[in-house]
Amino acid sequence: MEPLLADLPADVLLMVMKFLEVPDLLACRLVCKRLGGLALHPDAWRRRNVTVSRQEVQALRLAPCLTTWKLNLTHEMSHPPLALCSTTKCAVTHLEMMVSETKDWAEFKHAGPVIRNQAALGRLRRLKLWGGASYFVPEDMDAKLLATAVSAAGLEELDIGSFDMLPNPAAPALLTRAAGAAPSPSIKTLLAKLNPATEPFVSFVLAAHAATLETVSLPRWSETSDFIAAQLGGLANLRELTCNLPLGLQALAACQSLRKVSLYVRGRERVLLDECLGRAGQLESLSLFYESVDKDDGPFVLSLPSRLQFLEITEFTERERSYRHLQPLLAALPSLAYLHHLELSAVVLDGLAGAVTPVTAPALRTLRLQPKIRDQCGHAYLHSRSMATLLADNPALQVHVRCLNVCLEVDTCEACRRHCHQELRCIRLIRRLMKGVRLSYGYGRLRIFPKNLMWINITKYNLLFNNSSQSPLIPVG
Repeated sequence: MEPLLADLPADVLLMVMKFLEVPDLLACRLVCKRLGGLALHPDAWRRRNVTVSRQEVQALRLAPCLTTWKLNLTHEMSHPPLALCSTTKCAVTHLEMMVSETKDWAEFKHAGPVIRNQAALGRLRRLKLWGGASYFVPEDMDAKLLATAVSAAGLEELDIGSFDMLPNPAAPALLTRAAGAAPSPSIKTLLAKLNPATEPFVSFVLAAHAATLETVSLPRWSETSDFIAAQLGGLANLRELTCNLPLGLQALAACQSLRKVSLYVRGRERVLLDECLGRAGQLESLSLFYESVDKDDGPFVLSLPSRLQFLEITEFTERERSYRHLQPLLAALPSLAYLHHLELSAVVLDGLAGAVTPVTAPALRTLRLQPKIRDQCGHAYLHSRSMATLLADNPALQVHVRCLNVCLEVDTCEACRRHCHQELRCIRLIRRLMKGVRLSYGYGRLRIFPKNLMWINITKYNLLFNNSSQSPLIPVG
C-alpha cells in the first residue's frame, strides 16, 4: 500500500468509499486488512439502497446496514433465498415488501419473519407493504402479517396504501390476538386505504399508536366511518391529515395541533366546508380536491383560516372556463395575510390579472397553475397579456404553469412562429430524445415523459424579467 493511503485517517477513506459501487466496495476487502475492515463499516453502507439484483444477496450477507431494501416476494426468482431474507444481520431503515399468493404460500409466510428480524436488528423505521387483491389468502394469514407490521418495535412509518390482501373484514379481536401484547406506541405516520375490510386494522393502529401518531393519510375517496372519525379527533399530536371531508370534520374541530390538511370533497359535501374550516383557525396548509362542482349544488363560498401559508384547490373536471372557485378565492384573498403558495387546477389568468397584487396578497411568492387544456403549447403563456399584467404587478411572484407540450415537431402555434425564447427548444429536443428517461437538469431532477406534464417557470422566461442564465425548468411533483 502506498504510504499516502496508509496515512489517511479512517473518516477520509470512508468518505470516499461510500461513493463506490457495491462490487468495488466489496472488492476492497481483498486489498488489505485495513480497507477490508472499512469496507464493512456502517458509514460505507448506511446511505445505500438495494433491490432485486445480485448485489442484493451480497449486501444481505456482508453489509452491516442499508437505507432501503425493496424485497419482491411475488416470485421465487425475484428475491434472495428466503432463509437469508429472514435471518440476515444487515439492518435496514426502510423496508418495502411486495407479497402475493404462490402455490404453497411460502413467500407470503416468510414476510412476517422478515419484518420481525429487521425490527430486532433495531434500525427499521419505515415499512411499506404491497400486495395484490386475493380471495385465496389462508385464514388469519393476512391479519397475522399486518399485526406483525403494526407491532414492530421502533417503527415510525407504516404504509399499507397499496396492500389489498383483505377481501373480508377481520375482527379487531383477531388482530389483537395475532399481535399478542399491546404494541408500544411508536408509529408517527400511517398511510392506509379505508374501507369495510380495512377499517378494523386502521382502528387498531389508531388506538395502539394514538400517543405518537402525527400524520394520517386515508387517500382519495376512502370510505367514511364515524368511529374512525372519532378516533382521528382524539389524536393529541396529529399534525397532518389526508382524508375525505366528512371523515375529517371531527379532527379539524378537535385537534389544535393540526397544521396540514388535504380534503377530498364530493358534490354537496362542500356545504359542510365553511363550517369545517371555520373551526380550524390553526391550519397553515390546506389542499382541497373536488370531485365535481355542479351549478345545482348552490352558491360557492370559501371561508379560509387566516393563518394559511399554503393553499391548493383542485377540481377534477375538464371545464376550465367554469372554474367556480376563482371569485370566492379572490374575495377571501385579502384575509390571507400569510399566504405564500397558491396552486389552482386551471389557468385563469384573466381573473387573476389585476386582482392579485402585493396589496391583496402581500406574502404570495409562488403561484402554480395547471391548465385543463393539456395539449396547449407552454410557450403561449409567455405572450399572454394577462400573464404580463400579473407579473408586472407582482415582481416578487414566481408563476409556474404545468404543460404537456412545447410544439414538439413544428412551430404550429402563433407563439412558436415568433422564434423567441430559444431556450424552450431544448425542451423539444429532450422530449424527442429522452423519452421516459429521468435526468438531472437545471434546478434538480426532471421527469420527462412524452405523455406526461412538466412545470415551466414563466417568471424566468418572461421578457421583462429574464435576466437569469439558469434553466427555468423545475422538478415535477
